[in-house]
Amino acid sequence: MKRIIYLLAITILSHGLVGTISDDTIEFTDEQREQYQKSRQIQTIVHKYKVDEQFATKVVALSHKYSHPVFPKAADVLAIIGIESSFRPHVKSNLKRDKAEGLTQIRPRVWRHLIKPGELTLIENQVKYGASILQQYHAKLGSIDSAVNAYNVGLTAHNRGKVNPRYVRKYTETKQIML
Repeated sequence: MKRIIYLLAITILSHGLVGTISDDTIEFTDEQREQYQKSRQIQTIVHKYKVDEQFATKVVALSHKYSHPVFPKAADVLAIIGIESSFRPHVKSNLKRDKAEGLTQIRPRVWRHLIKPGELTLIENQVKYGASILQQYHAKLGSIDSAVNAYNVGLTAHNRGKVNPRYVRKYTETKQIML
């Protein structure tokens, strides 16, 4: 266990972050831990989704900016983006009407009370509104799994009992690699 912690410390220190190392403990500030997490998330996205590092850095920064203390945290937002669009900001769904758009695959007509026409062309808005929708679902439904399921199947369908356990499982797995 000490070896793993020591290797983690060396990795963090090699990224230009300063920590305190003694014989048995390594101390890092919250800012250092967050910077290390962002760095890992960027590298994960670059390697898994084959996107450029500058783009991954931007999306990771936005996911942290629009995260919520309870849900969604940055890793939750990144997991949804990975599942919904594989980090491709211009992708549109195959739906015939009201195609889902962008990184977070939002349907503009469903969310017209929240999103103005054309707002989803900006990457920041794609992340911001995706995080906002997840947070709203969590507030209404009271559980992360229910919020994630509703994000996928729609709130009305979720309330009528429609579930997609495969999607929720994929979210959980993807989130784990984003932590």
